[in-house]
Amino acid sequence: QEIVDVVDCNDVVIGTARKPDVYTDGLSNRIVHIFVIDPASGSIFLQKRGAKVVYLPNHYCTSAGGHVSSGEEYDVAARRELEEEIGLRTELHHVEKFIYTCNQSGAPTARFISLYVTYANKGFELSEEEVSEGYFVSLPEFEEILNKGKNLHPQLEPCWEVFRESEWF
Repeated sequence: QEIVDVVDCNDVVIGTARKPDVYTDGLSNRIVHIFVIDPASGSIFLQKRGAKVVYLPNHYCTSAGGHVSSGEEYDVAARRELEEEIGLRTELHHVEKFIYTCNQSGAPTARFISLYVTYANKGFELSEEEVSEGYFVSLPEFEEILNKGKNLHPQLEPCWEVFRESEWF
């Protein structure tokens, strides 16, 4: 079981927990998300989570993302997740860190999300365990998927809103 840091309202580490426990116990923790943009077309690589993942199988998500492991820095976690999930080793650009609040186990729980962007259109190798499919979509197609609101990871839309308002968009 992966161990993650539990953090306080200022993103200061106050302990550790098994990844499933942050959900069942409503513990605040750290997450990274990455958008991959095709530098030629401006299309966005959209990931559909694996059919057998525990949390939100077959849901659309950012290009790559996941929990920051205990003792790991956000940047290191983003590079790790990008390579583990879709096989890319590219330069990452930090977009912004923000707080996503959800209602976990009956109490508000903070997810400190560090968002990144990278640019690539080849070199993808999707993890069969973590990703059921992935493909580039145009901006209008991406926004149509968001507007339909079906099978979306709850952090996808807030990540997109932060990205759209950033200097990287």
